[in-house]
Amino acid sequence: MPVVIRGGREVVRLLIVEDELPLAEVMAAGLEASGYHVWHTGDGAIPARLAAYSVLAKPFTLAKLVLFIERTATPQ
Repeated sequence: MPVVIRGGREVVRLLIVEDELPLAEVMAAGLEASGYHVWHTGDGAIPARLAAYSVLAKPFTLAKLVLFIERTATPQ
């Protein structure tokens, strides 16, 4: 999982690909409040070019999203 150093600590960077802008903004705000560094786009062709780590298909709850991120961010 890509990280960025912010304030002397590692912060997980996330890319949200969501064509519904209000939903993307809510997810980004919630995840940023949880300490993640978030970008979002509505262009689905971006994960193919960036070789996305993982994809979570809708529908999902915020709790499921956070759990998914935590599991994905854990080194294997």
